Amino acid sequence: MNLADARFGHAKNFGDFAQAQIFKIIKRENFALHFGKLFEALGNHGLRVLPSEANFALVLFEGELSAAAALHGLAEAGYAVRHLPGQGLPHGLRITIGTREQMDEIAATLRTLAGGAR
Repeated sequence: MNLADARFGHAKNFGDFAQAQIFKIIKRENFALHFGKLFEALGNHGLRVLPSEANFALVLFEGELSAAAALHGLAEAGYAVRHLPGQGLPHGLRITIGTREQMDEIAATLRTLAGGAR
């Protein structure tokens, strides 16, 4: 293999890598959009999702349901989310964007928890 072939092969692999990364970003943005829409309806339960371009959403609990109670309820449902009191957000949970089905389940769990907190 000569140097030109090696460079072409490297560029081809880089192109495949770049394409895969772009696909991941688009997929994550689609999930984030879906996730945001799911949580819009939870606003009347005192939950607020802050806009994000990351692979997670920051959910603030400003109503009857506390972040600590939601953390416990989500853990019982099999989900690991991050409580943020150490970052000055005791009323916040960091929820990583998962599959559409997982986001639907998390939203349904939070709806149930929020409804029960009233």
